[in-house]
Amino acid sequence: VAWRSRDRRLLVTVVATGAGVVAATGVLLLWWSGIPHPLTNAPLDPSLGSLREALARGIGYGRLAGLLLLPVIAWAGLLRIPRRAWAASHRATIVVGVLATAALTLGYLALREDAFVGNYVHPRGVLGDDVLAGFRPGIMPAPVWFLVVLAGSFGALMLALATVPWLAGLGARVRARDVVSIDPVALMFGLTLGGLWCAYLLTDTLQINHFPIFDRYALGGLPLIAVLLLRATDRDAASRVLSDDLRRYSTAIVLLLLATLGLTFAIDSAHYDGTRWRVGRATVAAGYPLRDIDGGFEWVDWHAGIAPPIADTVAERRRIRRRFLAGRCVTIAVNPPHLPPADRLIAKRRYTSPLRSPVWIVAERNHRACAIPPTAP
Repeated sequence: VAWRSRDRRLLVTVVATGAGVVAATGVLLLWWSGIPHPLTNAPLDPSLGSLREALARGIGYGRLAGLLLLPVIAWAGLLRIPRRAWAASHRATIVVGVLATAALTLGYLALREDAFVGNYVHPRGVLGDDVLAGFRPGIMPAPVWFLVVLAGSFGALMLALATVPWLAGLGARVRARDVVSIDPVALMFGLTLGGLWCAYLLTDTLQINHFPIFDRYALGGLPLIAVLLLRATDRDAASRVLSDDLRRYSTAIVLLLLATLGLTFAIDSAHYDGTRWRVGRATVAAGYPLRDIDGGFEWVDWHAGIAPPIADTVAERRRIRRRFLAGRCVTIAVNPPHLPPADRLIAKRRYTSPLRSPVWIVAERNHRACAIPPTAP
């Protein structure tokens, strides 16, 4: 806007504000680096493996965006998006479509159960197997989960095709050195999304845990993607091939299906979290001190007030884990193949989920010596 209006004062203000934000961000990161936390000493060790995983997880972020933004995509027009792309450039539409499909396929083959970045949209429920020993069963039948992955992949493909009109005109604008016709809102949102994506990928690729950037932080980009998509498609009214009523109905159906999926995950997560915590409390009531119980890293970290440090090698991680679990003579596990015998079983509870049979969570005496001898309840 400042460039278009030739307003020198406004342009200086914008540049100074941007420089101030960059400086403030640097100060914040410098301050963060001095906070003691378990990730401070994590390794800076990029490799081909970390690069492959980073790219696969970046593609997973696209699939997650495609799934969660399916109602927005439906409102923008399931047919309008590819039609706009085809009208802008046949060649670019084919190239983007093929590359996006190949990337989504390879990303799924690389990550499988982690097809959606993060551990909140996972076939075994929110957090998967990350917080408790045992093997948590699937939250839904495998064919249903595969349909969810396909739906997210379809949404990601639509988002990729929505960029074709912009890509098709990019070369001409660059050759003409045209910066005046750039939409400032789209530019701001695009730069923000690019920064989020690059920060996320670089954190994974370079194993930079000094400034932790977790999967959930990338969700902040979803509203920006939605706004960019709606702005782009609403401008092109001539490409509408669906009536407004049909758009409303299709959007409502997709939103209802997505809400049902979210409700299924929420119910399962609430039951799972509540049950494993109640098993832990029942173990305490049975006479075992908090220090003796391995109830997963959330239980241990919450009651110990510390988290285990991160190491570079597998051998060092195993040593740290042995030290961290020393004295924890009770293990809380989900879905054991068989219930422990009576002399080892301390507590048990079952939790239910909408799309599967009840699952046991048990507390059992393991082979480790207790840090503090248990007392009679």
